[in-house]
Amino acid sequence: MADDDELKLKLAHLERLYCLEYEMVRATAAFEHATLRPLFLLNGGALVTYLALYGALNRPGGAAALDTKFAAVAIGCWVVGLLLAMICAFRASQSQYAYRKLRGRQADRKEYELGIQTQKSLEKIEQEIGAQIQIGQSAHKWAVVIGVLSLTAFVIAIYPAFKSIPDRPVPTQELSNAQK
Repeated sequence: MADDDELKLKLAHLERLYCLEYEMVRATAAFEHATLRPLFLLNGGALVTYLALYGALNRPGGAAALDTKFAAVAIGCWVVGLLLAMICAFRASQSQYAYRKLRGRQADRKEYELGIQTQKSLEKIEQEIGAQIQIGQSAHKWAVVIGVLSLTAFVIAIYPAFKSIPDRPVPTQELSNAQK
């Protein structure tokens, strides 16, 4: 009878461990989405807005023309920022996947300790835990570095974007012709 109670207690503990793993997966995905979204919104939003401005001002009969050299630099920086954001998202997902696998290996270790898991040796499980920690930490560091580079590309693009806008005032006659 005492063995049954002890086994039920161990199984309840294991069930909590599995529930924790499931919740960690959900929380990790939500955190990842919330963290990476600004990189895409900043670079993508700036790019779309600037292209709309560029199209409005550089059409035939437009009120003013942008300096295309500065415009190309700004657009290029925002495109690079978007590409870096995509790489950052990939590295972040690698990190989160490694941490999720780490949690699974920790559950394997607990199963081994309870006598449920016998397919792998404790040494093999410990090696896998160490490998997942190393993969997760490395991917996380790269995701942070690449995310900072993406944000830097956004900030760098601001100067050439504003520099591409002409300083001269637009004559009233040009505006009325553009509206016709």
